[in-house]
Amino acid sequence: IDICPRTQNLYSLPQWPTTEFNWTLNDNGTGAVLVVSNQRNEIFIDADAPGTIELSCQYYNTLLGCGGTANLTINVKSILEYDGPSIVCQDILTHYDLLLEFGTNPINLTYTIDGPNGFQQTGNTTSFDVLFPTQGTYIITAQADNYCTMKPFEVKVLALPSAPTAIIGNTTICLGNNVT
Repeated sequence: IDICPRTQNLYSLPQWPTTEFNWTLNDNGTGAVLVVSNQRNEIFIDADAPGTIELSCQYYNTLLGCGGTANLTINVKSILEYDGPSIVCQDILTHYDLLLEFGTNPINLTYTIDGPNGFQQTGNTTSFDVLFPTQGTYIITAQADNYCTMKPFEVKVLALPSAPTAIIGNTTICLGNNVT
């Protein structure tokens, strides 16, 4: 089972009557913690960093006088993050990076940029350049097998301002005269 850091995930066993549940967690350095639910057969896990964690639950049915242990290995994935401007001018080559949390190389990375007038650019690198052809809102999405899917990154592209028609000022000046 894969989960993402900085999210809360619910785990449960069947809700047997007269059964006690004792949940434990080996966080293996991920900073994962157990968060108690209002149901004895359920537990939440919050994890801070990628890695592998081990969830265990000892259960005991007091009516039947028997019980056991359930174990689950959970993989906490890393998160890809976007680095680049969120407001740019059209027709300006703009650079973006997908930052790799903890330096783990992504497996099967793909990114897609969608924008106005059917614009689409795709790729599979962690660093890329984009030339936004028209003003409007563009959405960058990225995913990789070993990373959590990120929220889309929104880029607002502004129209280029009108070019000046001419430079205004004196065409002839004399030495020693200040010109403003």
